[in-house]
Amino acid sequence: PGRFERELSPSSPAAASKHLQEFIVDNGTLRAATPGLRQLRSKHLGDRLQSVLVAWGSAVHGVDEGDGWVRLDNGMYMPLHIDGIPVLTPQRRQAAYRPA
Repeated sequence: PGRFERELSPSSPAAASKHLQEFIVDNGTLRAATPGLRQLRSKHLGDRLQSVLVAWGSAVHGVDEGDGWVRLDNGMYMPLHIDGIPVLTPQRRQAAYRPA
C-alpha cells in the first residue's frame, strides 16, 4: 500500500450505515492547497479520475462503507480521512438507501 493508504483512519464498522447520507468535503483541518478533493474509482488514493474534482465546501451523497471510505451515489469513492485528518464531514440528515 502507498503512503496515504496506510495513513487512512478507518471509521468504526459498527458506525457504518446503509443509508444514503450527505457529506461536506471539508478542508478546515487539512488545509490542503488544492481546489478540492478528487473522487476515486476504487478505495486507493492513487486511483484518481482526473476529471472529477469536488470543490472544498461542496456536498456529496453516499454510503459510509465502515472502513474509512464513502461509496458515492455515482459509484465512485472518497476517503473519510487523509493522514488521520477528516476530509468528509457527515451531516445529520439521512435518506433511505436505494441500490442502483
